[in-house]
Amino acid sequence: MRAVAALIVGSVLTGCSSIGTLEFTDDNNYAYMSNIGIQSIPIAAGQNPCFDWSGLTTDIRGRAFDGVVDEAYFTLMEQSQEETVASFEDNTFIQADVKEPFADNPPDEARDGCGEDFSVIGNDFMAEDFEAGGDWLITLMKFRDSPAGGLDPIMSLFVVPDDTVETTTVSVSDDSMDLEITGLDIAGAPRIAVSTGTNRADWTAVTVDVYGNNYSNQDGNDLFIARFDVESVEEIEATFLTLDTSAAEIYRREVFGFNTLEDLSSAVSTTGENFPGFTTEGIWVFGIACSICNNPAPLLLSVLEVQ
Repeated sequence: MRAVAALIVGSVLTGCSSIGTLEFTDDNNYAYMSNIGIQSIPIAAGQNPCFDWSGLTTDIRGRAFDGVVDEAYFTLMEQSQEETVASFEDNTFIQADVKEPFADNPPDEARDGCGEDFSVIGNDFMAEDFEAGGDWLITLMKFRDSPAGGLDPIMSLFVVPDDTVETTTVSVSDDSMDLEITGLDIAGAPRIAVSTGTNRADWTAVTVDVYGNNYSNQDGNDLFIARFDVESVEEIEATFLTLDTSAAEIYRREVFGFNTLEDLSSAVSTTGENFPGFTTEGIWVFGIACSICNNPAPLLLSVLEVQ
């Protein structure tokens, strides 16, 4: 489990992309910052904690939630709540930040679950290990509809075992976690010039991602190309957290370990069509996302100038 950016566009174009190649550099990347808030709820220590998400209607990106949880994590954190939230915001959360991880795959009809449902490598969660003084995090996830796979965070909530309370059930609601974008800029960086015949992408020149971390092609595994039927980039910014569902068309390709893609037509839509090529209609963007990050903002994102 990882935690989990910055787009900018103006009339200035990147020098000169070579014929047929979309060349992405650090200068082309967008800008993004966020504030994440996660509620903390005390619950009876030494008991079997239960979680009710029957009242949850939207995820952290504001998308409608149908109640189905594909995977849930219940983890005792190695670090403080403040440190966990900060690592989500700057996308530096790593497995070492978890002291004891447990997971569950609830049935589709389930709208609640308890600690006894969770396990890891054959070891079940035990109520006696739910001791006062620890910070636990319950996180609900859905499978991503992308060739890169992965999970989309739905909602998280800190659960703190407390000897002074008797409540054994907590509700995971729309207010349990919030994601506020504070520094989104899609209109400031140079656009990348491409032609309608461009069918290759190269991002070997990228050194840092939108979070300011060293760019890793192990995390950047989900390439996407999307067209928006809008008049301005500002309209794309307004729907930033739902880019995948607000695009007129979007094509994806798994690119784990890649820094180039020799054939953009290998990217496919959710209905199975291959990318047919760029057009001069609408506004096109190119990006690289992380399918294992908790912060949903793409690592790389730039607007294209189709010529």
